[in-house]
Amino acid sequence: MFWADMATSNLSLEMCDYCSHTLKSVSIKHGRLECPYRRSMYCPVCVGYGHSPSTCPNKVAWALRAGKMPTEANLELRVVDTEEAVRAMLKGNGIQPGSKKENKKMLRDLANSMQPPRMIIFTK
Repeated sequence: MFWADMATSNLSLEMCDYCSHTLKSVSIKHGRLECPYRRSMYCPVCVGYGHSPSTCPNKVAWALRAGKMPTEANLELRVVDTEEAVRAMLKGNGIQPGSKKENKKMLRDLANSMQPPRMIIFTK
């Protein structure tokens, strides 16, 4: 009964303009905001989902990635360049430290996940 109703109904299975060029064989009716393809995109600029790096709306993150120093002091994360200081910073933010190499990666991820993102500056 359901399939018969589907066949006779005037449902137009159209995708949004965002994913129609990529997912040609999939026809799920949705709008641009509900687009599963768009929502699955990962943006390494602002460390978020829902858009590509070329359409990232976070101008602060773009400035940080371009190497431009922010004018606001709170956009910097200053850490003394010692293993103990890095471990203390991670523990202070609820992250379990690991090896020396992993700790710097985790610190970078922490700075990127802050809102707004921070630039890590290692001091002596």
